[in-house]
Amino acid sequence: MVKRTILASAAILLIFSNPSLAEDVFDFYLHASESNILLNLEENVTVTIFVNLTKGVPTNVTLDGCWMGEVPEAKVNITPSKGMVPFTAKIFFSAFHKTGKFIYMIKCSGGGVTRYLNLTLFVTDLNIDFSINKYSFSKGEEIHISGKVSQDYVKEVNLNISCGDWYRFLNLPVKNRSFEFWYNISFGDPDGKWSVKVGSMDRRGILVEKEKDINVSNPPDVVRYKVIFLSPPKGAVYFRGETIDICAFVSDAGKGVKGASTNCVLPSLNRINLTETKAGYYRASYTIPWNCKTGKWFLSVESISDSFAGGRSTYIFVKPAKLKIEIVKPSDKVSGETEILVSLHYPDGSIVENASVKAISANGCTWLSYAGNGTYKGSLELGNGEKYMKVEIYAVDTYGNSATLSKIFYVIHGKTYRFDFLSVSIISLISVLALVSLYWARRIYSIRHLQDIQRELDEVRRLQKETVIRYYREGSISRKTYDALMQEYTKIHDKLMNEYAELLAKMKKKAYKGIAKGGLSG
Repeated sequence: MVKRTILASAAILLIFSNPSLAEDVFDFYLHASESNILLNLEENVTVTIFVNLTKGVPTNVTLDGCWMGEVPEAKVNITPSKGMVPFTAKIFFSAFHKTGKFIYMIKCSGGGVTRYLNLTLFVTDLNIDFSINKYSFSKGEEIHISGKVSQDYVKEVNLNISCGDWYRFLNLPVKNRSFEFWYNISFGDPDGKWSVKVGSMDRRGILVEKEKDINVSNPPDVVRYKVIFLSPPKGAVYFRGETIDICAFVSDAGKGVKGASTNCVLPSLNRINLTETKAGYYRASYTIPWNCKTGKWFLSVESISDSFAGGRSTYIFVKPAKLKIEIVKPSDKVSGETEILVSLHYPDGSIVENASVKAISANGCTWLSYAGNGTYKGSLELGNGEKYMKVEIYAVDTYGNSATLSKIFYVIHGKTYRFDFLSVSIISLISVLALVSLYWARRIYSIRHLQDIQRELDEVRRLQKETVIRYYREGSISRKTYDALMQEYTKIHDKLMNEYAELLAKMKKKAYKGIAKGGLSG
C-alpha cells in the first residue's frame, strides 16, 4: 500500500516537473478540400482529406466511412486508408446514377482518438453554362451575358453581380433553354474585381450555380464630373411602399453641369432617368415595390455628356412593409362561437391577397381563410367562465410584409342558475317570511354583483400589469400595441368603476350600509 502511494506521488511530481508530459497527448483533426460537392449525373469526383496533427507524438490512424441515410449506387475508394499523422488521403466517388442529396461520413481513428467528418454530395440533372463577351471592362461599356440550361423545366435563372458588399440581381427568362442579358456599366458602380453568378434550382430543390470573374476600371481622361447625393441620405431606412426621392448635384470645377444625361441604377438593375431641375441639379422619385428584395440597397448615379462623365454610389436599407390590419367584426362583445372578420391592406390602401392570417387567444389558434376584397374570416371559441378574452391577430403576405393587432373582447355567457343549500333555505323561508326573504335576496344579489365587479377589476389590473411587463421588461410587444392594450384596459376599468359607483349609490339609498365596507382599492 505504501509502495503504491510512493509510486503515485512520484508520478504526480514527474508530471508537474514536466508539464509537457501532461499536455502532450496525441490529437488530430480532419479537413476536406471541399465538404459540399455539387456534381451532375454520371459524373465522378475526388475529394482530398487532410489528417493534421494537433499535438502529441505522430501515430498511425485508419480511415474508413459509410453513407448516412439514403445510399446511392456510387462506389467509394479511400487511398490510402491508413497512415501516420499528418498525411493526405484521396476519396474517389464513382459516377452517380440518381439525383439527390447524399451524406458520406468519414471516420478516422487511432491512438485512442476518433474524429468524424461529413461530406455532402448534391447530385443534379441540371447544368448551367454561360459566357461573357470579355473579361476586362471600362465603365460605360456593356457586359453581354449569354448561356444555356440543360433542362426544359427551367423557366428562369438568377443573375447576381457583386463587388464586395455592392451587388445587383435580376431574374432572367429562359427561352428554348437559352438566356442573355446586356448591362451598361454605370460610372457610379465600383471599379475592381466583379463576380458574375448565374444559378437556378433543379426539381429536387438543389441550387446549381456557375460563377465567372471580370475586372472593371475607369476609362482614362473621361471621369471628370463630381456627383454628390443630396437624397436619399446615406444609410437611411425605408419601408416597402414608400417613395424614395433621388436627388444629385453634378459639378465640374465647382460649377453645376447643365444638360447632362443622368440616371440612377437600382439593385434590381432598373435604370431611372433623372430630370434636371436647375443647373447641375437632377431629380427623380421611385416607389419601392411590395415584393422587392429587402436589406441593403446600393444606388448608382452617373452623369454623362459628350466628352466627360462622373458617378457615385450610396446605400439605403429597405425593410418589409407594415400592413394595415383591422378587426371588422365582432366589435367589443363576443358570445358563443363567434365569427371573426379581419381586413388587411397595404399602407397605400390596396388590398392584400394570399396572406396567412391567424387569431390567437387563450383557447387556441384559429387560421382565417380569405373571404375576398382583402378580408379574412374564421371563428373564435370561448372558454368557460371568462369575462374578457384577449385576441391577437398575426398576418403576413407572400412577400414577408406583416402586421399584428391585439384586442380585448367582453364575453357574454348564457345565464345559468345554480341552486345550493342556502338558496333552497331562502326559498323555503319565502313562504313564511316574504318580506324578510325579499330583503335577503336583494342583499345577496347586491353582494354577489359587487364581488363580480371586484373580480373583473382584478382581472383588468392583472392584464395591465402583464402588458407593462411585456413592454418595459421583456420588450415582446411594440409601443403601438402597448398603447392600444392599455387604452382598451383603461376603458374597461372606467366602465366597471362607474357601474360600481351606481350600484353603491342605490345600496346606500336603500340603507345597505354594511355591504360595501371592504370597498374597492385602486
